[in-house]
Amino acid sequence: MGAYEFMRDCNENGIPDEQDLEDCAGDPWCDDCNSNDIPDECDIYYWVPDTDDCNINDIPDWCDDPADSEPDTCVYGECLTECNWTDEIWGLGPGNYPDNQDSIDNLNITLDDVDVTMDEEIEINTLRMLRSAQLYVTGIERTSVGLIVVSDGGIVIDGILPLGSTSTTTLWVGADDTVTSTNIIVTQGGEILVEGDAFIDVSNQFTVGPAGSYAASPAASGVGAFLEAETVEIQGGSCEDMMDGGQITLTDKMMLTTTGDLILSGGDEADCFTARGGITPPPKLIVGCNDKRAGSPTVDVGGDMVLTSVTASVAFCADRGPGGISMSLAGDFVNQSKSPHLFAGTGAKILLSGTGSQKFETAGVNFGPTDDGFARGVCSDSGDVCGGADDPACPSPNPWPDVCGTNFRLGTLEISADSVVTFVDESDNDGYGQDTLEALYLDNLIFGVGAQVTIDNCIVYYRTLQDNDVVPTVLRSGTLRRIDALTVPPGIPTDWQHQAHKHRYISFDPSTNLDSEVAYKVELVEMTRCSGDLRRTCSSDSDCPNVCDNDPDVTCTGDPACSGGTCVVTTPCVHHPDEGLSWWVQAPQQEALGCRLPGGCTDEDWFARLDVTPHFQTWNDFGAADSSLLHISDCQVTPVATYAVSACGPPTGEVCSDPLMIGTILRPPPGNYGDVVGPVDPVTTEFDPPNQILSVGDISGYLLTNLNYGLPGDPKPQAHWTWVDMEGQGAPFYRPQGILNVGDLNQILFGLMGRPYSWAGNNVDPGGCP
Repeated sequence: MGAYEFMRDCNENGIPDEQDLEDCAGDPWCDDCNSNDIPDECDIYYWVPDTDDCNINDIPDWCDDPADSEPDTCVYGECLTECNWTDEIWGLGPGNYPDNQDSIDNLNITLDDVDVTMDEEIEINTLRMLRSAQLYVTGIERTSVGLIVVSDGGIVIDGILPLGSTSTTTLWVGADDTVTSTNIIVTQGGEILVEGDAFIDVSNQFTVGPAGSYAASPAASGVGAFLEAETVEIQGGSCEDMMDGGQITLTDKMMLTTTGDLILSGGDEADCFTARGGITPPPKLIVGCNDKRAGSPTVDVGGDMVLTSVTASVAFCADRGPGGISMSLAGDFVNQSKSPHLFAGTGAKILLSGTGSQKFETAGVNFGPTDDGFARGVCSDSGDVCGGADDPACPSPNPWPDVCGTNFRLGTLEISADSVVTFVDESDNDGYGQDTLEALYLDNLIFGVGAQVTIDNCIVYYRTLQDNDVVPTVLRSGTLRRIDALTVPPGIPTDWQHQAHKHRYISFDPSTNLDSEVAYKVELVEMTRCSGDLRRTCSSDSDCPNVCDNDPDVTCTGDPACSGGTCVVTTPCVHHPDEGLSWWVQAPQQEALGCRLPGGCTDEDWFARLDVTPHFQTWNDFGAADSSLLHISDCQVTPVATYAVSACGPPTGEVCSDPLMIGTILRPPPGNYGDVVGPVDPVTTEFDPPNQILSVGDISGYLLTNLNYGLPGDPKPQAHWTWVDMEGQGAPFYRPQGILNVGDLNQILFGLMGRPYSWAGNNVDPGGCP
């Protein structure tokens, strides 16, 4: 073997130290302040344990302050046993302790071989803890104390930072701060609140224990905080002290990354089910579920995602992340939870991105290739099949009423190209034993090009599949099957009765869905202060100019002299911001107050309110199939609006019929409301529908309807009560209730007096409804 020259490269950058020093342009990292022929970056603690850089400025301490080999801005704790932060351990004089209020701005603290309890709220630039040190942040007599980072330098913690006590304690991490640590533990009321693009780097484990939390600061916006750890564990609550489970909440642009496992653990004590009304305090992972700041949070798990808790609570509310990904998972999905009502995955898009073999637990109850598999689940405490977290069969509390899912269903599961994934049933999630195969229900399943997919003794159901020519291997009783397409409910008939435009009602015929369970959706399509071009018949040459002169918002085109018998009235349109809102028809009722009319109510007098929650039922339960109509009256129904009404099928109302367009009364020239009837039909002796002309006939129509409605054989003309019922009771929303009284007559009189439509009071903003 020939001789060779050894070249030192202490920082392992591929460049000899001699060359590093020669090329250095004064950068502290590559300088040689003590002339020992070693780059300064190799002289600090990370490379030579006997040296240090207490103020973390990349300059060895003896070069930073040659007088005493220790920068004056560094403070060391010197207690030999456990002590408090306010104890005289710092050499700063009696009654003084390190913080930015009492000390210089660039204060740096190093804790070495001590256990210190922080018993005051401290603002600090830099805290460095060595591996043998521990800092406890705790509350004293219910006071809230915390460690607040006020510099870009952040915190370097080589020891353990347990946050929490019986009092609330907080670690505030500022917008551009960095926290690096070996371990961080947040528990017993402790919390970490992050702002902006803060960075928390934990080389070992980040633990959120019972009653602990990690979330964005409520006062911050657009938070892009990044939390990276080898392992992240969220622990369930304690049955004995009824403590809630730990919680990680990701919103805005927050990111959670693990090089190892993401674990939701604890909460398995059987006696807790009775003590907590059916639920052990679960560990909670919530991603993008805050309506006001959902944003695009993401989770990237380099190892396994493990749900060891019987009551693990997971919610992915939307696939808002980059590329639509909510979570990327490189390892196994190990699900041992028995609480499907605490798993909300309908908005999730999970990418299985491992380079090795991965397993995915199916976990759901097998209801067959039907929609029941998406909407139902099993209660962990009773074993009963339930239709959701609010079903009486499942008494466990529902943590997210608007998004809580069932049966461990997922929105989208994508297997990346060339990945190897096996679907398994290795845990008894449904409580029926391992002889009963469990299933996974997916809205969308995507196989990447070249993926190897195996379905081993379990069932995978999907609604849509993008297979990219991948043919899965099916072992034992494994099954891959498409869910039958959702049935589109029949549309609403167009030949419905009482189709006239009404002020505060819309009406339709539900007879096409009398024997099938549907929900009716009502969407506000258009709400304008105009009616487009109206062709008016003129009885004299002066009619057309008068129409224009009486309303400054109206312009006339056509024959000014009206010699042709018509003119065109064009009304400028102003669209309303509430367009696009939608609601659901609730259970119909024969309002008791509405039956005070002479002769009582008929089969046509059923009406319903609107709400934001779908109401499914068979609609023959409320009246005769051949004559009943639904009259919808609520504060969302306003004049001068167009509504789309659709029949939507269970379980979620996602599939709907083509809509029936229904309009309320147009804006009658010259811009007044109060038009409730047209002329009397000579054949039926009833009033015709509103005709956009206000006259004494509208008053007569109201009076005769109020006095004679429902009297059989009465020859006096009548109108339908939904035409003349202009307002209800209960300001400021005035929802009509089927009562004809002086208030309705007043509204008609106001119209004749020239009052225009308002956007408040009688005609409220739909979006302002309760």
